[in-house]
Amino acid sequence: ARVAVLNDGMARSERREREINAAVAGLAEGLLQRRAAEDAAAAARDAASAEAVRHSARSAAADAAAIESVASLERRAREVDSRLLTLEEQSRVGIQKARHLEECVLDLEDQRRTILRLG
Repeated sequence: ARVAVLNDGMARSERREREINAAVAGLAEGLLQRRAAEDAAAAARDAASAEAVRHSARSAAADAAAIESVASLERRAREVDSRLLTLEEQSRVGIQKARHLEECVLDLEDQRRTILRLG
């Protein structure tokens, strides 16, 4: 009878050990799956972060190019403005000279008429 009780106790212990082993294996599997999911999420975040950094670098390069382009356009606008001012001044001087020549021509015509009248 004692052997039967001991055999029964050993069988229960072995069954309990298998149940505990199965439970531990289930917990370990759950932890591994959770860890894999966390690793995948971290990899996705890292990839998104890397893409954001690359995008930021491209954006910074595009911004730098745009700033350089705007600066170039501003320089060009100042050059054109300077040339326009020079042309305006030259036009003013040309108009003054043309008026002066017109006055000279009118004076010469008056003198010619006067000479014809007197002559």
